[in-house]
Amino acid sequence: MLVIDKQKDIDTVVGNIKNNSHLTNPIDKTYELLLNAFEVIQTNDLHTFSHKSNKDMYWLIHKDVEKLNLDFYPASYDRKYIHNFNIELPGGKVENDESHSSAINRELFEETGVNVENHHLIQTIHHQYPQKIIKLSVYSIEKYAGIPSGIEGQEFCWCSIEQLKDYKLLPTMWKIIHRISLPNSYWITPDEHESDLVINQCSQHLRDGFKIIQLRSKSYLENTYIEKIYQLCQLNQAKLILNTPNKTFNEPCDGWHLTSNELMAIKERPFDENKLFGASVHCLNEAKHAEQISADYISLSPINETLSHPNTQSLGWNNASKIINQCKTPIFLLGGMNKDLMDRALSIGAQGVAGIRTI
Repeated sequence: MLVIDKQKDIDTVVGNIKNNSHLTNPIDKTYELLLNAFEVIQTNDLHTFSHKSNKDMYWLIHKDVEKLNLDFYPASYDRKYIHNFNIELPGGKVENDESHSSAINRELFEETGVNVENHHLIQTIHHQYPQKIIKLSVYSIEKYAGIPSGIEGQEFCWCSIEQLKDYKLLPTMWKIIHRISLPNSYWITPDEHESDLVINQCSQHLRDGFKIIQLRSKSYLENTYIEKIYQLCQLNQAKLILNTPNKTFNEPCDGWHLTSNELMAIKERPFDENKLFGASVHCLNEAKHAEQISADYISLSPINETLSHPNTQSLGWNNASKIINQCKTPIFLLGGMNKDLMDRALSIGAQGVAGIRTI
């Protein structure tokens, strides 16, 4: 069975294949072969190709730009079947006396049959299980040779980060997803929720390309109000993080941000890994505590003097750098930040910057 992303028109895909008999690259060649061996059928909301000669087998394929995944599965399988299993990225353990590059090449070839030609380290993540702590080195594979397949008999597919929400993921997978999807900046709403001002500002910042908005309020907000801003974020493929006294952890949002007082009052992560967990910190001790209970990101402040906290002693860039160097969790800098300071923040190892007024 050939499963095409339902957002794409199957007739257009097939028509393009038929109109390009001169196809030369492996992906196009595969499609050309499929036309000869498969017939188009449709089941539920999925467009499929069923094998003409063997009704007990089908191809599961996802095409994404220039990438194509192929594998055989029993015809009785459907997309929901895969959702019943833990999904993870290809990878494995580094053997004794083995470099990371060698381990990447070996593991991906063993699991998917591809040869990695270019990669780079994105970040290192530490994840604590009850009996052990594991170190995860996350790499971006920028170029590879071959067509990925389930060499070890495993199901697989190409997924966007949003599509991964439909699958059952290992806890370590959520850590990786949160880290690689964090932007270099996010906007914090002012604490002025009596009018449509904040909603209008949210709309403008979303149009400007912000991918995380922190809804901040010192007082409780109605869920209908939160839902309105959440829907705005969803329409713009952005995430809404809630930083209000509400915190039942059932509010309509993509995660919650704890104040430093809330952070230091708890001893474990307050909700599941499928939501973003952020925390405000003002010193190394608080940052290390956030890290210990698996915060996905930290906001460190104030770096410079701010209008919102004029009497608070600022940390300064040197102290911020020292804290960042002793933490593995992504840290955003807050307090007198603006876009012009982004390069300086990145140069000392910060994830990026955040702010209310000038970001």
